[in-house]
Amino acid sequence: PFPGGLNFTPNGLLVFSAAASMLFLYMLRAPATLSRASVKTCAIALLALIAVWMQGPALLVAALTLSFVGDFLLALENEKSFQAGLGSFLLAQIILIGLFASHFGSDMLWAADPWRIYLAFAAIAHSIVLIWILVKRLPQSLTAQVGAYGVVITFMALAALAFAPGLAV
Repeated sequence: PFPGGLNFTPNGLLVFSAAASMLFLYMLRAPATLSRASVKTCAIALLALIAVWMQGPALLVAALTLSFVGDFLLALENEKSFQAGLGSFLLAQIILIGLFASHFGSDMLWAADPWRIYLAFAAIAHSIVLIWILVKRLPQSLTAQVGAYGVVITFMALAALAFAPGLAV
């Protein structure tokens, strides 16, 4: 996606990020180990590195960094790391809302593209159903965190829908 072919470092990092994602799919059913967590984390960590290399917005780098930390914690598969990983992802989504909100203004496309409004309503409906299903299946101790995360990620999706592709990120 960047000019310069595979000789340009960010393109090579993107290929390695995709490879790590594919390797993790292969490892998905494997027991939770440090190597499995590292492979899962590698895909997003490389995206954060690309954002730094390309001098991307600091908010994007922060959100990707929190996301790879969250991935690592979730890959450990215990309740304490699950809660910490969920918190890391929650902060990442809040930062992404801030990134998109920093571009609010005349470039918003809600009125220009009605499909964005339909997609926004679909995202809200999907989130309500998904949160409801998850909350019914999770231990009581996790319902508030999962519910909050669902609301925040819905707001992040709505903020992202307001912009032309590539505008904010």
